[in-house]
Amino acid sequence: MPYISVFYRKRAFERNRVGSWVNTLRSYIAQVPIIDTGHREKYRQIDLAPLPQSISSDGIVKFIKTERLEWGIRWMTGPVKPDIVIFATGYTQSFPFLDTTYPLPQDADIRGVWQQGNEDVAFIGFVRPSFGAIPPLAELQAQLWTLSLLSRLPATLTPQDHYKLHHPPGSRINYGVDHESYAYQLACDMGSAPSFTEVIRMGWKVAVTWALSAQVNTKFRLVGPYKWEGAKKVMEMEIWDTIARRRGFFGHFTLSFMPIVLFGTLSAILYVLEQIYKGLKFLWKLLILNPKYPVALFRIGLNIGLCRSLLHR
Repeated sequence: MPYISVFYRKRAFERNRVGSWVNTLRSYIAQVPIIDTGHREKYRQIDLAPLPQSISSDGIVKFIKTERLEWGIRWMTGPVKPDIVIFATGYTQSFPFLDTTYPLPQDADIRGVWQQGNEDVAFIGFVRPSFGAIPPLAELQAQLWTLSLLSRLPATLTPQDHYKLHHPPGSRINYGVDHESYAYQLACDMGSAPSFTEVIRMGWKVAVTWALSAQVNTKFRLVGPYKWEGAKKVMEMEIWDTIARRRGFFGHFTLSFMPIVLFGTLSAILYVLEQIYKGLKFLWKLLILNPKYPVALFRIGLNIGLCRSLLHR
């Protein structure tokens, strides 16, 4: 990604030097150094382009003129001869081999894998994470479906959608998920998410790596039905390296401490509000199901008031 956006960042520097300093600060905090590819005439680089209008036998490409930014910045000079052209056209999901009796991915209400009550067909790898890759999520999905087929899930699953991304009306992609929330939900469903006390007993290095790293699949091989003895070593070495290579105070502060404080505080507030809501909901059910409860509560309140008045006297 840094190599794709480098030319646009240089243009921003020419137009707005204040913005360029902000980008420099951002890059220092949240981006690892990248090798300078130099000028277009001497070094290779990655460019965005509209769809080709024509490609000659000599490899000369003429692109379709559009209103998009990449045309105005990069392709007004005429045809070019790129080394490689990658057609990033996207795709649409189609299942012509399934008749109308089968569910489709949009019908898979159990973690986007299968339809509730119909486990004969599972859709593995048909969610789009906000960041990260599809294959690791596909592995977790396959594990979950296998346990369900073997009736080895810790509890019966019900539809949830807290991990789904909100998309505007008419969006082409409406099956996006938040990678971290979705991966952790699948692990919780399988009983593969270790508790804090379990992680602490595995040593400080595993605990720190577990707390500060992303939701990599190795985390969910420490315990549970897919427990792997080599997972602890991978956490202490390979996953630990992703933590240790963060640069200085800003690297750890912005990527570790700030998210923990921000999302931890929000989670704590939401947890308290949820418990209050459950308590009020329970009392409401008591009042609705048994009409004697309002009278009993009124009498209790009246007795408390009388006791207080007598004590003051």
